[in-house]
Amino acid sequence: MSKFVSSICFASTILLWIPITPRTALAESSGTILGHVIGPDGAAIPGVRLLLHNDITGYKSEAASGPDGSFRFYNVPFNPYHLHADLDGFAPSFTWVNGAHEVRVGGVFKSFPIDERFSFGITDPALNDPASPDYNPNLAVYDLTRGGSLFDFHGQRTGTYYAAYVQDNIKLQDLTLNVGFRYDHNNLPTSASVLEPRLGAAYFIQKTGTVLRASYNRVFYTPEYENILLSSSPEAASLVPPLVQLSRALGGGQLLVPGERQNAYTVGVQQALGGHARLDADFWWRRSTGAGDQDQFENTGIVFPLAFSSGRFDGWDVRLDMAQMHGFRGFLSLGHTHAVYVPPNVGGLFLDQAAIATITAGPFLIDHDQAIQAQLGVFYDIGKSGFWVSSNIRYDSGLVCGVGPADIASDPNNAFAIPYVVVHSGTGLDPNRIAARTVADFSVGANLSQHGIPLSIQADLLNAFNKQGVYNIESVFGGTHVIPPRTFAVHLRYSFGGEK
Repeated sequence: MSKFVSSICFASTILLWIPITPRTALAESSGTILGHVIGPDGAAIPGVRLLLHNDITGYKSEAASGPDGSFRFYNVPFNPYHLHADLDGFAPSFTWVNGAHEVRVGGVFKSFPIDERFSFGITDPALNDPASPDYNPNLAVYDLTRGGSLFDFHGQRTGTYYAAYVQDNIKLQDLTLNVGFRYDHNNLPTSASVLEPRLGAAYFIQKTGTVLRASYNRVFYTPEYENILLSSSPEAASLVPPLVQLSRALGGGQLLVPGERQNAYTVGVQQALGGHARLDADFWWRRSTGAGDQDQFENTGIVFPLAFSSGRFDGWDVRLDMAQMHGFRGFLSLGHTHAVYVPPNVGGLFLDQAAIATITAGPFLIDHDQAIQAQLGVFYDIGKSGFWVSSNIRYDSGLVCGVGPADIASDPNNAFAIPYVVVHSGTGLDPNRIAARTVADFSVGANLSQHGIPLSIQADLLNAFNKQGVYNIESVFGGTHVIPPRTFAVHLRYSFGGEK
């Protein structure tokens, strides 16, 4: 018996009204929501418009998925939220089911006009001081404090992206195979066509309750489109320092931002431990060319896409989940990420003269790199009373830090963070790091609906031991983030329509 299903979407909703809470909600009064947008073939979908909102509090925030489908919302107050995501385009898909096979065939077509306008002028006389060793003479004409004028850029272009895929999910008793191919084509800012094989397998060993899994994916990520025209323009090349303009490795300052090609491998195991626990472990590694990144425009929050020659990323994730037993339940998660970029810069606008030696030298760790991250959550339900208590403890060994104490000593906004910088040799593969930290939270609450009262209450003691520290310093995407002090918060929810 076979079944055939087809669909054609012109404005496809990738995610629709998904209730979520900030991933760090148990660790602080505000947190970061992050995730990935993927299509039915498992491929990342860039450029998806995302709206995070809470209709009760009125909170709203917008973002767009990146080249790898990832998205982030920073400094989100603790509350439940809905996440709505839309992608305009033409996306037909067809599914055929016959016996052990579930075959999907589909495609995506997008045409997107871009109109960029960008202007700037230097208003801080210390920013590009001629007496500074990092002085860039190519910015002098735009220094308004020394008689300069505004830089002005206007660019227009219509980009085209299309993709097609075929995928077969094969179920053979205890073995599941996923085999497929995808074709991607993108023409902005430079034309690229990529054929991407996909292969995955999972085998269930019934006797031991074990699942073994492995996968390989060839993936193409389009570049970030924010300020893509300026970043790849001759006008941008006129702004870069003379050392960049004289560098053949850096293309004389004008480098079209390429898409990133990545080979992704994962092996993992899932093991049932009796009837009350489950252990998951994944080991993954990625190898990429044209590794995508972003850089700030001088001291502003405006970012531009970059690309480096290649990237090497590997790590592992382990999670132990405990089902409810005698009122207790919980989890323990551990993770490790090693992330290396390999110079030179092969695309985009690069203005940081002080970092030229770094990006033209050997490999260097990026800010995702962290030796260990651990989190422990324990929950206890007090019988059938509806009352519960919980604790959450998180440990971070420290992300890469791009500055040292001397860099921020005279900065009134960041000098306070000097005690939280662990100084290393400062080389590309041994950079300074944020100091390790452990943050503990405790909560107590009650759900009274089972007693006929449509009321729930939760009290949180966040950062219970008042641990001081920072998450990062002078991050490209948000500056310096400080660990909030000890906080006591109470949340009440009353349902006027009654609990259902």
